Amino acid sequence: MMKQTKFSVLSIAIAAALTIPAVINADSAEVTPTESNPSIVTPVTSPDGNKWSGNVNSTSTSASSAFVVPSGFGNVKLHFHNVGKGAVTVTVNSTGLEYVSVTIDPGAEYTWKSTTNYPQGMRAGSYSVSYHSSTAAVSVDYSGCASDSVTKELH
Repeated sequence: MMKQTKFSVLSIAIAAALTIPAVINADSAEVTPTESNPSIVTPVTSPDGNKWSGNVNSTSTSASSAFVVPSGFGNVKLHFHNVGKGAVTVTVNSTGLEYVSVTIDPGAEYTWKSTTNYPQGMRAGSYSVSYHSSTAAVSVDYSGCASDSVTKELH
């Protein structure tokens, strides 16, 4: 019985050693939306990882996207352009906190800078963005950047 337990533990350790590096080194740009859930969007990021952009174009009245604020880069600028036919409410959340909630009319744009409400900077980590329309399919172009300086990227 002890021999079988050691073999099981060894098998799990080998599987983890082979799987974990592959997951860590996986390139998120290779992930594409599936037809079963067209509202999942993989943002395009710059080589330094501090800028992102994309388009949420859903056939339903809700969609989502996400971005990451790297450690030490808490000064954030977000830009949304509603290219759809109905007003869209955009909400940005992280770890239970709501950072942005704004309704953008069709054709209108909205820019948000963290320096207004968070002069000390935003927390590093993952942020989710949800888009909701009560009247039409969601179509929003978005972009953002995170900086270690208020003046470097946020003007």
